[in-house]
Amino acid sequence: DHRDLHSFPTRRSSDLGSVSTDSSIRVNAISGGIEISGAAGRQVRIHSVDGRCLATMTASDPHRIEIAPGIYIVSVGEMKVKVAVR
Repeated sequence: DHRDLHSFPTRRSSDLGSVSTDSSIRVNAISGGIEISGAAGRQVRIHSVDGRCLATMTASDPHRIEIAPGIYIVSVGEMKVKVAVR
């Protein structure tokens, strides 16, 4: 069950340049979690908005992560995306 939730690129606060993104990678908030597609074999990190690393994994395709509702920063390689899980 995909919902049209917020998903948009973000920057690290210490990085003034733009973050490179791979247009083939998709990060979406889904009911009860996050789904990542097009990132097989890449390292994925999930951070809370206060910067704590909550999880690190190698993605499969598609890769689903069950996580509590909230706002998270998802890193896939150099790509960073903010998602709101409901």
